[in-house]
Amino acid sequence: MPVLQADRGRGHWAFQPLASVPVPPVRNTSWPLTDIDRFLLSALEAKGLAPIGETDRYTLLRRVTFDLVGLAPTVAEIDAFLADSRPDAFERVVDRLLASPRFGERWGRHWLDVARYADSNGKDEDFTFYHAWRYRDYVIAAFNRDKPFDQFLREQIAGDLLPARSPQQRDEYLVATGFLAIGPKVLAERDKARLRMDVVDEQLDTIGKAFLGLSLGCARCHDHKFDPITTREYYALAGIFTSTVTLEGIKGNNAVISGWVERPLGADGAERYERYQAAVKKLQALREQLTKAQAELKKAQTDTTSGTKTAADTRLAEQQAVVSMLQRQVEALQKELPAPPPMCMSVREARKPGPCRIHIRGSHEQLGPEVPRGFIAALTRSTPPAIPDDSSGRLQLAQWLTTDAAPLVARVTVNRIWHHLFGRGLVASVDHFGTTGDRPTHPELLDYLAQRFIQEGWSVKKTIRLLVTSRAYRLSSRIPASAEATVRTNMQRDPDNTLLWRARRKRLEAEAIRDAMLQASDQLDLTMGGSTVAEFSEWAVGPNARSRTDPEKLRRRSVYLPVIRNDLPALFQVFDFANADVPTGRREVTNVPAQALFLLNSAFVIEQARACARILTSEPTTPDAERIRLAYLRLVQRPPDEQELSAALAFLHNYRQRAAQSLPKGRDPTLEAWTALCQALMASAEFRYLD
Repeated sequence: MPVLQADRGRGHWAFQPLASVPVPPVRNTSWPLTDIDRFLLSALEAKGLAPIGETDRYTLLRRVTFDLVGLAPTVAEIDAFLADSRPDAFERVVDRLLASPRFGERWGRHWLDVARYADSNGKDEDFTFYHAWRYRDYVIAAFNRDKPFDQFLREQIAGDLLPARSPQQRDEYLVATGFLAIGPKVLAERDKARLRMDVVDEQLDTIGKAFLGLSLGCARCHDHKFDPITTREYYALAGIFTSTVTLEGIKGNNAVISGWVERPLGADGAERYERYQAAVKKLQALREQLTKAQAELKKAQTDTTSGTKTAADTRLAEQQAVVSMLQRQVEALQKELPAPPPMCMSVREARKPGPCRIHIRGSHEQLGPEVPRGFIAALTRSTPPAIPDDSSGRLQLAQWLTTDAAPLVARVTVNRIWHHLFGRGLVASVDHFGTTGDRPTHPELLDYLAQRFIQEGWSVKKTIRLLVTSRAYRLSSRIPASAEATVRTNMQRDPDNTLLWRARRKRLEAEAIRDAMLQASDQLDLTMGGSTVAEFSEWAVGPNARSRTDPEKLRRRSVYLPVIRNDLPALFQVFDFANADVPTGRREVTNVPAQALFLLNSAFVIEQARACARILTSEPTTPDAERIRLAYLRLVQRPPDEQELSAALAFLHNYRQRAAQSLPKGRDPTLEAWTALCQALMASAEFRYLD
């Protein structure tokens, strides 16, 4: 790559300083509610286009509730919104949802996709990450508290190096660095030098995509072919993470299988952990003595049965006494074993931090010159922070990301928020802002949002509120007959809806689909936080793993289901769960026969449909028409129209008649008919899509 590559790269739009963009004027001044609308409408008017009308209140409430908390609005919430005639009724709903603890579970899950969160290692040895859940809970709490995103970033990169005001804050910062530790690793790699660099590469790749929207890993073997990142800069960053310890100890009682760093929590955590380790070491030594003594006892028993005389009998008695004594000691020590302190997945500073050598063609066996630790020149607009000789440089990296690289970090972050709310980012390639990524459809709007994001203290909640209270967010995805002429022009000039003249339909994620079923059946457990892998064996998957509770039996929100990299729940697999091996800012959205088959045949779906049916039939005097109305409100958050009501009544009548003739004795035809109706609604496109 030419020497001037970094200078050339400065010209790419994503690497420019944020522009102070004036809000553009519009001709239709009555349409915009916010500055967001003015930017969008200005672009539409420049092309001779116009937005279509707003959606109805049922659809709008369903849209914003799923978008902000990942659940459906309840029947009571629907009724309250429809009855609220105040001009700020919708804004009140938005504020209620932003304040809900369910908000952090929804938006925390979006970040967990980017952070490639999992509860197991995956790869060759799928070991259980017993303490990863603390990082998950940290993320959820951070979004609920609206932790400033720049602080959120610093804590995940260098939380263990930040000054803490209290032991509780110190623990929080330690847990945050789980971001660096939870990635997949080939733990049984015998070449530990290679494994170390593979872990560093995975960490750099995650940081690059998560915060900068750049594929830093492409520069491991050669200068980046498209973006202004040289191999020297890659290894300048790599030196920060070769100066950071991520791998430590062994797993599976096998010296070949590497372990990972776990650090104690609590004000006295370090002392408690030291006592615990000393006791475990003593217990292990006693167990080794016991094993040896048992072997000697077996030999003495063999000597006695083979006809050896009195000396052998004496030896046998002595050895029995030794084994008995050691067994008592082991049992006593096990009872006295101090409880370990709470632990978290984390990293630590290397004893001897320092620069990394260039790996020629990425090979740790062909080393080039050392490269001082540092950052990417194309993103550096001032003097970068100096990295002290006695530290890894992670703290300085975190500072650089939130100062020099802040414009790009802010653009990437607000674009992710836009993507989740509008179905497609202003930059469609949400994880790729490099020269081969998509260009922004509204570059001025993107800079306006990024600038405002920083000015408002990197507040995710304020950005979300700004977007969802816009007129653009209220647009309909359906084309009314009254707007056919407008739509015809729009379709001719902007067939892909790039300029957002109508809302985009969005398929609900696997978690929202599952949670909505549990919510409709009153089975959803809203308990927050905690481990759901405590009962797992050391190997989460494989011949050494022991049986465990089927995750489909759990009724917790889906964000708390164990994410076992090599063994995802069936619903997650079918409905395009994020690939936990890599940062995922935009999930794949497929429409395949397996999804319909799952909804028709899954025992989980049928169970939720039957529970919902029991609720609907619990009052025997309620007319079927009213039950159908409640079923629609529970499952698709709107009442049925006359045609749907008539069809549902006919379906129930016919199903009852057939069921009465074919069901085994003891099965209730009425309950089965309502179960079938509820399942049909759960299997409908309307249930799993947001209009």
